Amino acid sequence: MGMYDLMAPREAFGKSKPAAERAVALDAELGEAYYALGTARTFFDWDFTAGELAFRKAIALNPSLAVAHGALAVLLSALGRATEAMTEATRARALDPVSVLVAFTVASVFFNMHRCEETLDEIRRALEINPGFGPAWIILTHLHTRPGRYAEALDASERGLAVTHRAPRNLASAAMVLFAAGRRAEGDERLEELRSCATTRYVAPLAMAQILVARGDYSDALTWLERAVEERTPSLIFLNVSSIWDPLRSDPRFETLTIRRRSWCLSRRGLSATPNRSGFVFARPGP
Repeated sequence: MGMYDLMAPREAFGKSKPAAERAVALDAELGEAYYALGTARTFFDWDFTAGELAFRKAIALNPSLAVAHGALAVLLSALGRATEAMTEATRARALDPVSVLVAFTVASVFFNMHRCEETLDEIRRALEINPGFGPAWIILTHLHTRPGRYAEALDASERGLAVTHRAPRNLASAAMVLFAAGRRAEGDERLEELRSCATTRYVAPLAMAQILVARGDYSDALTWLERAVEERTPSLIFLNVSSIWDPLRSDPRFETLTIRRRSWCLSRRGLSATPNRSGFVFARPGP
């Protein structure tokens, strides 16, 4: 549930990560256990090296485990390793062509690589398998928003709101397209609805940051991004590849966030983090 912002990451992974570690300890030959561990290492610890190793171990133990191929593809796409990502995504799709999760994963890989037509084909396939899968409507909304197809984007966002009973992530997506379309008053209504929603259920700081970027409130967006880093929001593994954050990249606070995203993990190994020109963070020996 932490993967889709239905629970706070520390609460969700605080349960799933120890369970994955126990599963590996109990049966070191179980591919599914390493897949679960890789998910926690990647999306909660932000330890991409450990996550990749766990996913590859899962695949070595069970080459037919489509979700492990898909998860590895997503990680590789977030790291900019496009060729490897496509190999794994293609394999995942071939292994389980009727899984909405796998179809969504393949679409996410294309999306991270900014290959819009392929993303559109895959996300439509995911929605044919399961029209009630809320995250797919979010990607479809973004795909239509980018080139200014606002009517289609608004339709996708409203359908996403309907099938998810106005889930926070879909509310954020709906607000973003309204701001992009210049319908500021309606966007503000969605923003207020999300704030109200936060009084009764978990709302990820990242959702607020996304809306505020679309609204043009960059300073406030960075403040919410800082909160997302503190919470270790899983989707922040896409910080360097998601075009949503492009308006913030020249701000020194954004570069600081990129470093902080990894530093806590690296410090446990006696390493520190430094960004290269592309914005990716690599380890170097600590002082």
